[in-house]
Amino acid sequence: MPLSPKEFNAFCGGLPATTFVEQWGGAQVWKVGGKVFAVAWFEKETSVAFVPTLYPDYHPDQPGGVNVGRSILAKSFDIRALGKDMNRLRPPLETITFIGMMFNSSNADLKHFFNATKSLTSFLYVARRLAVHVKELAFYGRGTNVTSGNALAARLAKSAFDLGIPIHTDTPARELVRDADGRVAGAVVEMAGRRVTIHARRGVVLAAGGFPHDTARTAKAYAHVKSGGEHVSPTPAGNTGDGIALAESVGGDAPLQFIGTSAWMPVSKAPLPGGRTGVFPHLLDRYKPGIIGVLKNGRRFCNESESYHDVGAAMIEACRGQAETAMWLVCDHATIGKYGLGYVKPSPMPRASFIARGYLMKGETLADLASACGIDPAGLEETVRTYNVGAERGEDRQFGRGTTAFNRYLADPEVKPNPCVAPIGKGPYYAVKVFMGDLGTFDGLRTTPLGEVLSATGEIIPGLFAAGNDRASIMGGNYPGAGITLGPILTFGWVTGRHLAGV
Repeated sequence: MPLSPKEFNAFCGGLPATTFVEQWGGAQVWKVGGKVFAVAWFEKETSVAFVPTLYPDYHPDQPGGVNVGRSILAKSFDIRALGKDMNRLRPPLETITFIGMMFNSSNADLKHFFNATKSLTSFLYVARRLAVHVKELAFYGRGTNVTSGNALAARLAKSAFDLGIPIHTDTPARELVRDADGRVAGAVVEMAGRRVTIHARRGVVLAAGGFPHDTARTAKAYAHVKSGGEHVSPTPAGNTGDGIALAESVGGDAPLQFIGTSAWMPVSKAPLPGGRTGVFPHLLDRYKPGIIGVLKNGRRFCNESESYHDVGAAMIEACRGQAETAMWLVCDHATIGKYGLGYVKPSPMPRASFIARGYLMKGETLADLASACGIDPAGLEETVRTYNVGAERGEDRQFGRGTTAFNRYLADPEVKPNPCVAPIGKGPYYAVKVFMGDLGTFDGLRTTPLGEVLSATGEIIPGLFAAGNDRASIMGGNYPGAGITLGPILTFGWVTGRHLAGV
Protein backbone atom coordinates (compact mmCIF):
# COMPACT_ATOMS: atom_id res chain seq x y z
CA MET A 1 0.00 0.00 0.00
CA PRO A 2 1.21 3.59 -0.65
CA LEU A 3 2.86 5.45 2.20
CA SER A 4 0.95 8.35 3.72
CA PRO A 5 2.60 11.78 3.41
CA LYS A 6 3.67 11.57 7.05
CA GLU A 7 5.09 8.06 6.61
CA PHE A 8 6.91 9.05 3.44
CA ASN A 9 8.39 12.14 5.10
CA ALA A 10 9.67 10.02 7.99
CA PHE A 11 11.04 7.37 5.66
CA CYS A 12 13.02 9.92 3.64
CA GLY A 13 14.78 11.12 6.75
CA GLY A 14 12.96 14.38 7.38
CA LEU A 15 12.96 15.96 3.95
CA PRO A 16 10.86 19.13 3.69
CA ALA A 17 7.10 18.86 4.13
CA THR A 18 5.55 16.32 1.82
CA THR A 19 2.13 16.62 0.21
CA PHE A 20 0.12 14.38 -2.10
CA VAL A 21 -1.11 16.15 -5.23
CA GLU A 22 -3.03 15.28 -8.40
CA GLN A 23 -1.36 16.53 -11.55
CA TRP A 24 0.84 15.35 -14.43
CA GLY A 25 -1.94 13.87 -16.53
CA GLY A 26 -4.13 12.98 -13.56
CA ALA A 27 -1.52 10.69 -11.98
CA GLN A 28 -1.00 10.93 -8.24
CA VAL A 29 2.51 12.16 -7.53
CA TRP A 30 4.47 13.21 -4.48
CA LYS A 31 5.61 16.75 -3.87
CA VAL A 32 8.64 17.21 -1.66
CA GLY A 33 9.51 20.75 -0.60
CA GLY A 34 7.57 22.22 -3.52
CA LYS A 35 9.10 19.91 -6.16
CA VAL A 36 7.18 17.04 -7.74
CA PHE A 37 8.52 13.70 -6.67
CA ALA A 38 10.83 11.43 -8.74
CA VAL A 39 9.02 10.25 -11.89
CA ALA A 40 7.25 13.53 -12.61
CA TRP A 41 10.41 15.46 -11.72
CA PHE A 42 12.48 13.49 -14.23
CA GLU A 43 9.90 14.05 -16.96
CA LYS A 44 9.81 17.78 -16.24
CA GLU A 45 13.52 18.46 -15.73
CA THR A 46 15.33 15.95 -17.96
CA SER A 47 15.08 14.02 -21.23
CA VAL A 48 13.58 11.06 -19.40
CA ALA A 49 10.04 10.16 -20.46
CA PHE A 50 7.80 7.27 -19.48
CA VAL A 51 4.80 5.46 -20.89
CA PRO A 52 2.19 3.49 -18.93
CA THR A 53 1.85 -0.27 -19.30
CA LEU A 54 -0.90 -2.84 -18.80
CA TYR A 55 1.49 -5.02 -16.82
CA PRO A 56 -0.02 -6.64 -13.71
CA ASP A 57 1.73 -6.94 -10.38
CA TYR A 58 3.46 -10.30 -9.99
CA HIS A 59 1.04 -11.18 -7.16
CA PRO A 60 -2.08 -9.27 -8.18
CA ASP A 61 -4.35 -11.32 -5.92
CA GLN A 62 -2.46 -10.37 -2.76
CA PRO A 63 -3.70 -7.48 -0.58
CA GLY A 64 -2.77 -4.23 -2.33
CA GLY A 65 -2.03 -5.97 -5.63
CA VAL A 66 -3.40 -4.68 -8.93
CA ASN A 67 -4.25 -6.44 -12.18
CA VAL A 68 -3.10 -3.62 -14.42
CA GLY A 69 -1.38 -0.29 -14.64
CA ARG A 70 1.10 0.17 -11.77
CA SER A 71 4.28 -0.22 -13.83
CA ILE A 72 5.74 2.27 -16.29
CA LEU A 73 8.36 1.98 -19.01
CA ALA A 74 10.94 4.36 -20.38
CA LYS A 75 9.68 5.71 -23.68
CA SER A 76 11.61 4.42 -26.70
CA PHE A 77 14.50 6.65 -27.76
CA ASP A 78 16.48 7.37 -30.91
CA ILE A 79 20.09 7.21 -29.72
CA ARG A 80 21.28 9.31 -32.64
CA ALA A 81 20.41 12.18 -30.30
CA LEU A 82 23.54 11.20 -28.34
CA GLY A 83 25.71 12.25 -31.28
CA LYS A 84 29.32 11.11 -31.04
CA ASP A 85 28.57 9.32 -27.76
CA MET A 86 26.00 7.01 -29.38
CA ASN A 87 28.34 4.05 -29.70
CA ARG A 88 29.38 4.27 -26.05
CA LEU A 89 25.91 3.15 -25.01
CA ARG A 90 26.06 -0.52 -24.06
CA PRO A 91 24.12 -2.58 -26.63
CA PRO A 92 21.13 -4.61 -25.46
CA LEU A 93 21.62 -8.20 -24.33
CA GLU A 94 22.42 -10.07 -27.54
CA THR A 95 20.30 -13.12 -26.76
CA ILE A 96 17.03 -11.19 -26.47
CA THR A 97 17.37 -9.28 -29.73
CA PHE A 98 16.82 -10.40 -33.31
CA ILE A 99 19.93 -9.51 -35.34
CA GLY A 100 20.46 -6.76 -32.78
CA MET A 101 16.90 -5.39 -32.98
CA MET A 102 15.17 -4.69 -29.69
CA PHE A 103 11.53 -5.61 -29.29
CA ASN A 104 9.04 -3.11 -27.98
CA SER A 105 8.02 -4.00 -24.44
CA SER A 106 4.46 -4.88 -25.32
CA ASN A 107 2.50 -7.99 -26.09
CA ALA A 108 1.30 -6.47 -29.35
CA ASP A 109 4.83 -6.19 -30.77
CA LEU A 110 5.77 -9.74 -29.80
CA LYS A 111 2.46 -11.13 -31.03
CA HIS A 112 3.21 -9.86 -34.53
CA PHE A 113 6.57 -11.63 -34.56
CA PHE A 114 5.00 -14.90 -33.38
CA ASN A 115 2.30 -14.62 -36.07
CA ALA A 116 4.43 -13.34 -38.96
CA THR A 117 3.94 -16.54 -40.98
CA LYS A 118 0.24 -16.84 -40.17
CA SER A 119 -1.13 -13.32 -40.62
CA LEU A 120 -0.64 -10.82 -43.45
CA THR A 121 -1.02 -7.94 -41.01
CA SER A 122 1.69 -9.38 -38.77
CA PHE A 123 3.92 -10.17 -41.75
CA LEU A 124 3.75 -6.57 -42.97
CA TYR A 125 4.37 -5.26 -39.47
CA VAL A 126 7.46 -7.43 -39.05
CA ALA A 127 8.68 -6.61 -42.56
CA ARG A 128 8.51 -2.88 -41.83
CA ARG A 129 10.32 -3.30 -38.50
CA LEU A 130 13.06 -5.38 -40.12
CA ALA A 131 13.47 -2.98 -43.03
CA VAL A 132 14.01 -0.04 -40.67
CA HIS A 133 16.43 -2.05 -38.55
CA VAL A 134 18.48 -3.25 -41.52
CA LYS A 135 18.75 0.36 -42.68
CA GLU A 136 19.98 1.37 -39.22
CA LEU A 137 22.57 -1.41 -39.29
CA ALA A 138 23.79 -0.29 -42.70
CA PHE A 139 24.20 3.36 -41.68
CA TYR A 140 25.19 3.09 -38.01
CA GLY A 141 26.28 -0.51 -37.35
CA ARG A 142 23.57 -0.98 -34.71
CA GLY A 143 19.90 -0.41 -34.03
CA THR A 144 19.25 3.20 -33.13
CA ASN A 145 15.73 2.93 -31.72
CA VAL A 146 16.12 1.52 -28.20
CA THR A 147 13.52 0.51 -25.65
CA SER A 148 13.14 -0.41 -21.97
CA GLY A 149 16.30 -0.15 -19.84
CA ASN A 150 18.45 0.82 -22.82
CA ALA A 151 16.11 3.75 -23.47
CA LEU A 152 16.23 4.83 -19.82
CA ALA A 153 20.05 4.75 -19.78
CA ALA A 154 20.22 6.68 -23.06
CA ARG A 155 17.77 9.32 -21.87
CA LEU A 156 19.66 9.80 -18.61
CA ALA A 157 22.94 10.08 -20.54
CA LYS A 158 21.40 12.66 -22.89
CA SER A 159 20.33 14.70 -19.86
CA ALA A 160 23.86 14.64 -18.45
CA PHE A 161 25.50 15.58 -21.74
CA ASP A 162 23.04 18.47 -22.24
CA LEU A 163 24.21 19.87 -18.89
CA GLY A 164 27.86 19.49 -19.81
CA ILE A 165 28.37 16.62 -17.35
CA PRO A 166 30.97 14.14 -18.65
CA ILE A 167 30.46 10.40 -18.39
CA HIS A 168 33.80 8.57 -18.27
CA THR A 169 33.58 4.97 -19.43
CA ASP A 170 36.45 2.47 -19.19
CA THR A 171 37.53 4.37 -16.08
CA PRO A 172 37.50 1.98 -13.12
CA ALA A 173 37.69 3.35 -9.58
CA ARG A 174 40.62 1.83 -7.69
CA GLU A 175 40.44 3.39 -4.22
CA LEU A 176 38.67 6.02 -2.15
CA VAL A 177 40.45 9.13 -0.92
CA ARG A 178 39.91 10.53 2.59
CA ASP A 179 40.88 13.89 3.97
CA ALA A 180 42.64 14.56 7.28
CA ASP A 181 39.33 14.31 9.16
CA GLY A 182 38.55 10.88 7.68
CA ARG A 183 35.85 12.17 5.32
CA VAL A 184 35.65 10.48 1.91
CA ALA A 185 36.74 13.30 -0.37
CA GLY A 186 37.33 11.66 -3.73
CA ALA A 187 38.50 8.59 -5.59
CA VAL A 188 41.52 7.35 -7.50
CA VAL A 189 40.47 6.14 -10.96
CA GLU A 190 42.34 4.60 -13.83
CA MET A 191 41.93 6.71 -16.94
CA ALA A 192 43.70 5.91 -20.21
CA GLY A 193 46.31 3.86 -18.36
CA ARG A 194 47.03 6.56 -15.76
CA ARG A 195 45.90 6.84 -12.17
CA VAL A 196 43.99 10.08 -11.64
CA THR A 197 42.61 11.46 -8.38
CA ILE A 198 39.16 13.02 -8.64
CA HIS A 199 38.23 15.29 -5.73
CA ALA A 200 34.62 15.54 -4.54
CA ARG A 201 33.26 18.63 -2.77
CA ARG A 202 29.97 17.12 -1.62
CA GLY A 203 30.58 13.37 -1.58
CA VAL A 204 31.30 10.20 -3.51
CA VAL A 205 28.35 8.08 -4.68
CA LEU A 206 28.95 4.38 -5.33
CA ALA A 207 26.71 2.87 -8.03
CA ALA A 208 28.65 0.00 -9.59
CA GLY A 209 25.81 -2.45 -10.20
CA GLY A 210 25.96 -4.78 -7.20
CA PHE A 211 27.78 -8.11 -7.14
CA PRO A 212 26.22 -10.65 -9.56
CA HIS A 213 29.67 -11.46 -11.01
CA ASP A 214 31.61 -11.31 -7.73
CA THR A 215 32.40 -15.03 -7.45
CA ALA A 216 33.69 -14.80 -3.89
CA ARG A 217 30.60 -13.00 -2.62
CA THR A 218 28.09 -15.11 -4.55
CA ALA A 219 29.76 -18.28 -3.26
CA LYS A 220 28.82 -17.11 0.23
CA ALA A 221 25.40 -15.72 -0.67
CA TYR A 222 23.87 -18.29 -3.01
CA ALA A 223 22.72 -21.65 -1.65
CA HIS A 224 22.80 -23.21 -5.13
CA VAL A 225 26.44 -22.16 -5.58
CA LYS A 226 27.40 -23.42 -2.12
CA SER A 227 26.15 -26.88 -3.08
CA GLY A 228 28.26 -26.88 -6.24
CA GLY A 229 25.67 -25.64 -8.73
CA GLU A 230 26.19 -23.02 -11.40
CA HIS A 231 25.08 -19.41 -11.40
CA VAL A 232 24.87 -17.86 -14.86
CA SER A 233 24.03 -14.15 -14.84
CA PRO A 234 23.04 -12.13 -17.93
CA THR A 235 23.97 -8.88 -16.15
CA PRO A 236 27.00 -6.86 -17.37
CA ALA A 237 30.24 -8.75 -16.70
CA GLY A 238 31.70 -5.68 -14.99
CA ASN A 239 29.23 -5.90 -12.10
CA THR A 240 31.75 -7.57 -9.81
CA GLY A 241 30.99 -5.89 -6.51
CA ASP A 242 33.65 -3.19 -6.89
CA GLY A 243 31.51 -0.44 -5.36
CA ILE A 244 30.71 -2.55 -2.31
CA ALA A 245 34.37 -3.51 -1.92
CA LEU A 246 35.42 0.15 -2.06
CA ALA A 247 32.94 0.99 0.70
CA GLU A 248 34.16 -1.92 2.81
CA SER A 249 37.72 -0.64 2.47
CA VAL A 250 36.73 2.42 4.51
CA GLY A 251 34.46 0.64 6.98
CA GLY A 252 31.21 0.28 5.03
CA ASP A 253 28.96 -2.66 5.91
CA ALA A 254 27.30 -4.99 3.40
CA PRO A 255 25.93 -7.93 5.39
CA LEU A 256 24.17 -10.74 3.54
CA GLN A 257 20.86 -10.10 5.23
CA PHE A 258 18.16 -11.08 2.70
CA ILE A 259 16.81 -14.57 2.06
CA GLY A 260 16.20 -13.48 -1.53
CA THR A 261 19.68 -12.09 -2.12
CA SER A 262 19.05 -11.40 -5.80
CA ALA A 263 16.35 -10.93 -8.41
CA TRP A 264 16.38 -14.53 -9.61
CA MET A 265 16.13 -15.31 -13.32
CA PRO A 266 16.00 -18.78 -14.90
CA VAL A 267 18.50 -18.76 -17.78
CA SER A 268 20.01 -21.06 -20.37
CA LYS A 269 23.40 -21.13 -22.07
CA ALA A 270 22.69 -20.05 -25.62
CA PRO A 271 25.02 -20.86 -28.54
CA LEU A 272 26.09 -17.71 -30.37
CA PRO A 273 27.92 -17.17 -33.67
CA GLY A 274 31.66 -17.77 -33.65
CA GLY A 275 31.47 -20.53 -31.05
CA ARG A 276 30.53 -18.09 -28.29
CA THR A 277 28.05 -18.81 -25.50
CA GLY A 278 25.52 -16.26 -24.33
CA VAL A 279 23.00 -16.15 -21.50
CA PHE A 280 19.32 -16.34 -22.43
CA PRO A 281 16.82 -15.16 -19.78
CA HIS A 282 13.56 -17.14 -19.93
CA LEU A 283 11.17 -14.20 -19.90
CA LEU A 284 8.47 -15.46 -22.26
CA ASP A 285 8.44 -19.17 -23.04
CA ARG A 286 7.45 -20.35 -19.53
CA TYR A 287 4.05 -18.69 -19.85
CA LYS A 288 3.08 -20.37 -23.10
CA PRO A 289 0.59 -23.27 -23.11
CA GLY A 290 2.12 -26.69 -23.70
CA ILE A 291 5.49 -25.87 -22.07
CA ILE A 292 6.27 -27.31 -18.63
CA GLY A 293 9.32 -27.26 -16.37
CA VAL A 294 10.63 -30.42 -14.71
CA LEU A 295 13.49 -31.38 -12.43
CA LYS A 296 15.96 -34.23 -12.86
CA ASN A 297 13.36 -36.59 -11.39
CA GLY A 298 10.98 -35.66 -14.20
CA ARG A 299 8.54 -33.90 -11.87
CA ARG A 300 7.11 -30.41 -12.06
CA PHE A 301 7.83 -28.28 -8.99
CA CYS A 302 6.01 -24.95 -9.46
CA ASN A 303 3.64 -22.84 -11.50
CA GLU A 304 5.84 -22.11 -14.54
CA SER A 305 3.84 -18.95 -15.32
CA GLU A 306 4.77 -17.13 -12.14
CA SER A 307 7.41 -14.39 -12.24
CA TYR A 308 11.02 -15.23 -13.05
CA HIS A 309 11.95 -14.41 -9.45
CA ASP A 310 9.30 -16.73 -8.01
CA VAL A 311 10.19 -19.57 -10.37
CA GLY A 312 13.86 -19.06 -9.56
CA ALA A 313 13.20 -19.16 -5.82
CA ALA A 314 11.10 -22.32 -6.25
CA MET A 315 13.87 -23.90 -8.33
CA ILE A 316 16.50 -23.15 -5.66
CA GLU A 317 14.28 -24.62 -2.96
CA ALA A 318 13.32 -27.71 -4.99
CA CYS A 319 17.00 -28.47 -5.68
CA ARG A 320 18.24 -27.60 -2.19
CA GLY A 321 20.96 -30.00 -1.09
CA GLN A 322 21.48 -31.36 -4.59
CA ALA A 323 24.69 -31.00 -6.55
CA GLU A 324 22.93 -29.14 -9.36
CA THR A 325 20.20 -26.51 -9.45
CA ALA A 326 18.55 -26.89 -12.83
CA MET A 327 15.29 -27.63 -14.62
CA TRP A 328 14.33 -28.59 -18.14
CA LEU A 329 11.62 -26.83 -20.14
CA VAL A 330 9.79 -29.50 -22.15
CA CYS A 331 7.32 -29.26 -25.03
CA ASP A 332 6.05 -31.13 -28.09
CA HIS A 333 6.73 -30.54 -31.78
CA ALA A 334 3.71 -28.34 -32.45
CA THR A 335 4.43 -26.10 -29.47
CA ILE A 336 8.06 -25.37 -30.33
CA GLY A 337 6.96 -24.61 -33.87
CA LYS A 338 4.43 -22.07 -32.63
CA TYR A 339 6.32 -20.36 -29.80
CA GLY A 340 9.94 -21.49 -29.96
CA LEU A 341 11.73 -22.65 -26.82
CA GLY A 342 14.38 -20.60 -25.07
CA TYR A 343 16.80 -19.17 -27.63
CA VAL A 344 15.26 -21.35 -30.35
CA LYS A 345 12.91 -19.31 -32.52
CA PRO A 346 9.48 -20.49 -33.76
CA SER A 347 9.05 -22.06 -37.19
CA PRO A 348 10.11 -21.56 -39.90
CA MET A 349 13.44 -20.71 -38.25
CA PRO A 350 15.75 -23.76 -38.32
CA ARG A 351 16.53 -25.82 -35.20
CA ALA A 352 19.23 -28.22 -36.42
CA SER A 353 22.19 -26.12 -35.25
CA PHE A 354 20.77 -25.86 -31.73
CA ILE A 355 20.40 -29.63 -31.57
CA ALA A 356 23.91 -30.14 -32.97
CA ARG A 357 25.44 -27.86 -30.31
CA GLY A 358 23.55 -29.55 -27.48
CA TYR A 359 21.41 -26.57 -26.54
CA LEU A 360 18.15 -28.13 -27.71
CA MET A 361 17.55 -31.76 -26.80
CA LYS A 362 15.24 -33.90 -28.93
CA GLY A 363 13.59 -37.27 -28.50
CA GLU A 364 11.05 -39.17 -30.58
CA THR A 365 9.39 -40.27 -27.35
CA LEU A 366 9.30 -38.77 -23.89
CA ALA A 367 11.52 -41.61 -22.69
CA ASP A 368 14.03 -40.84 -25.45
CA LEU A 369 14.03 -37.16 -24.50
CA ALA A 370 14.46 -37.97 -20.81
CA SER A 371 17.41 -40.24 -21.51
CA ALA A 372 19.08 -37.57 -23.65
CA CYS A 373 18.67 -34.98 -20.87
CA GLY A 374 19.56 -37.21 -17.93
CA ILE A 375 16.01 -36.99 -16.60
CA ASP A 376 14.21 -39.94 -15.01
CA PRO A 377 12.11 -41.35 -17.92
CA ALA A 378 9.37 -42.84 -15.75
CA GLY A 379 9.04 -39.60 -13.81
CA LEU A 380 8.69 -37.51 -16.98
CA GLU A 381 6.15 -39.86 -18.54
CA GLU A 382 4.03 -39.89 -15.38
CA THR A 383 4.26 -36.09 -15.07
CA VAL A 384 3.02 -35.57 -18.62
CA ARG A 385 0.17 -38.08 -18.15
CA THR A 386 -0.96 -36.38 -14.95
CA TYR A 387 -0.59 -32.88 -16.38
CA ASN A 388 -2.52 -33.73 -19.56
CA VAL A 389 -5.58 -34.92 -17.64
CA GLY A 390 -6.29 -31.41 -16.44
CA ALA A 391 -4.73 -29.66 -19.43
CA GLU A 392 -7.35 -31.16 -21.75
CA ARG A 393 -9.83 -28.93 -19.87
CA GLY A 394 -7.46 -25.97 -19.59
CA GLU A 395 -6.67 -26.73 -15.96
CA ASP A 396 -3.42 -27.05 -14.04
CA ARG A 397 -4.63 -29.19 -11.18
CA GLN A 398 -1.25 -29.31 -9.49
CA PHE A 399 -0.15 -25.66 -9.38
CA GLY A 400 -3.07 -23.53 -10.62
CA ARG A 401 -1.29 -22.11 -13.64
CA GLY A 402 -3.25 -19.38 -15.40
CA THR A 403 -5.33 -18.36 -12.39
CA THR A 404 -3.95 -14.82 -12.06
CA ALA A 405 -3.81 -11.84 -14.39
CA PHE A 406 -0.04 -11.95 -14.30
CA ASN A 407 0.08 -15.64 -15.33
CA ARG A 408 -2.13 -14.84 -18.31
CA TYR A 409 -0.47 -11.59 -19.42
CA LEU A 410 2.42 -13.22 -21.30
CA ALA A 411 0.53 -16.34 -22.34
CA ASP A 412 -1.44 -16.96 -25.57
CA PRO A 413 -4.89 -15.33 -25.45
CA GLU A 414 -5.99 -17.37 -28.47
CA VAL A 415 -5.84 -20.57 -26.41
CA LYS A 416 -9.11 -21.15 -24.57
CA PRO A 417 -10.20 -21.49 -21.80
CA ASN A 418 -6.77 -21.04 -20.21
CA PRO A 419 -4.08 -19.16 -22.18
CA CYS A 420 -1.32 -20.75 -20.04
CA VAL A 421 -2.35 -24.40 -20.28
CA ALA A 422 -2.51 -26.88 -23.15
CA PRO A 423 -1.78 -30.63 -23.22
CA ILE A 424 1.57 -31.97 -24.39
CA GLY A 425 0.73 -33.84 -27.56
CA LYS A 426 2.57 -35.86 -30.17
CA GLY A 427 6.33 -36.05 -30.53
CA PRO A 428 9.04 -35.53 -31.33
CA TYR A 429 9.65 -33.78 -28.01
CA TYR A 430 12.13 -31.05 -27.12
CA ALA A 431 13.82 -29.71 -23.99
CA VAL A 432 16.17 -26.88 -22.98
CA LYS A 433 18.20 -27.03 -19.77
CA VAL A 434 17.71 -24.03 -17.50
CA PHE A 435 20.10 -22.82 -14.81
CA MET A 436 19.90 -20.21 -12.08
CA GLY A 437 20.77 -16.62 -12.90
CA ASP A 438 19.74 -13.14 -11.80
CA LEU A 439 18.82 -9.66 -12.99
CA GLY A 440 20.82 -8.01 -10.23
CA THR A 441 21.43 -8.20 -6.50
CA PHE A 442 19.14 -7.00 -3.70
CA ASP A 443 21.66 -7.21 -0.87
CA GLY A 444 24.17 -4.40 -0.56
CA LEU A 445 25.53 -1.62 1.58
CA ARG A 446 23.57 -0.47 4.61
CA THR A 447 22.65 3.19 4.25
CA THR A 448 20.45 5.90 5.69
CA PRO A 449 17.36 6.82 3.62
CA LEU A 450 19.45 9.63 2.15
CA GLY A 451 22.02 7.11 0.90
CA GLU A 452 24.78 7.75 3.45
CA VAL A 453 26.82 4.56 3.85
CA LEU A 454 26.82 3.06 7.33
CA SER A 455 29.55 1.18 9.16
CA ALA A 456 29.01 -2.17 10.90
CA THR A 457 28.22 -0.24 14.11
CA GLY A 458 25.64 1.93 12.35
CA GLU A 459 27.72 5.09 12.13
CA ILE A 460 27.61 7.28 9.01
CA ILE A 461 30.82 7.24 6.97
CA PRO A 462 31.18 10.95 6.15
CA GLY A 463 31.22 11.81 2.45
CA LEU A 464 30.30 8.32 1.21
CA PHE A 465 26.95 7.48 -0.41
CA ALA A 466 25.54 4.52 -2.29
CA ALA A 467 22.83 4.18 -4.92
CA GLY A 468 21.52 1.51 -7.27
CA ASN A 469 22.30 -2.13 -6.60
CA ASP A 470 25.30 -1.24 -4.45
CA ARG A 471 22.77 -0.23 -1.82
CA ALA A 472 20.56 -2.70 0.07
CA SER A 473 17.14 -2.73 -1.57
CA ILE A 474 14.09 -1.34 0.17
CA MET A 475 12.32 -4.48 -1.09
CA GLY A 476 14.31 -6.61 1.36
CA GLY A 477 14.78 -9.41 -1.14
CA ASN A 478 11.16 -9.51 -2.32
CA TYR A 479 9.90 -8.96 -5.87
CA PRO A 480 6.23 -7.94 -5.94
CA GLY A 481 6.11 -6.40 -9.40
CA ALA A 482 7.90 -5.20 -12.51
CA GLY A 483 10.38 -2.40 -11.85
CA ILE A 484 11.23 -3.38 -8.28
CA THR A 485 14.92 -2.92 -9.09
CA LEU A 486 14.85 0.22 -11.23
CA GLY A 487 11.97 1.93 -9.41
CA PRO A 488 13.74 2.20 -6.03
CA ILE A 489 17.04 2.95 -7.78
CA LEU A 490 15.52 5.91 -9.61
CA THR A 491 13.69 7.12 -6.52
CA PHE A 492 16.47 6.89 -3.96
CA GLY A 493 19.10 8.04 -6.42
CA TRP A 494 16.95 11.14 -6.82
CA VAL A 495 16.69 11.54 -3.05
CA THR A 496 20.48 11.19 -2.67
CA GLY A 497 21.12 13.61 -5.53
CA ARG A 498 18.85 16.26 -4.05
CA HIS A 499 20.52 15.86 -0.68
CA LEU A 500 23.99 16.32 -2.19
CA ALA A 501 22.77 19.30 -4.22
CA GLY A 502 21.47 20.91 -1.04
CA VAL A 503 17.86 21.24 -2.22
